[in-house]
Amino acid sequence: MSPAFNKLKYFFKKKNTKCHIETGSDLYTGNDCLLNRPVVGKREVIVPVKFDAPFGTTPKVCLTLDHIDCVAGQNPDKSFQIRCGVQAQDITTTGFNAVFYTWEENLCYSLRADYIATSFE
Repeated sequence: MSPAFNKLKYFFKKKNTKCHIETGSDLYTGNDCLLNRPVVGKREVIVPVKFDAPFGTTPKVCLTLDHIDCVAGQNPDKSFQIRCGVQAQDITTTGFNAVFYTWEENLCYSLRADYIATSFE
């Protein structure tokens, strides 16, 4: 068994342990944001997320991109790689900031993400 599974098994065996899980979708940058401006360098858009119910302890948050509408830079001397990402920052018991970002010459017309937040209380 994996170490992660053993850890989960341990938490569920403890008395009075509650697992709080919340999921969300459609965290969206919008079509007209800083990510699609023709600027070289890192750019980011922050989307605040508020949980439906507060967690008892600060949760772990996992974000995944489920929609990417980007184009690589137009400079022929550089590779045509799509560069984008999303991170959870400023996580509290009541919410977090989803930070969408890109860098170099990439243009991201829109990005969308889903999340899952969990904590054992």
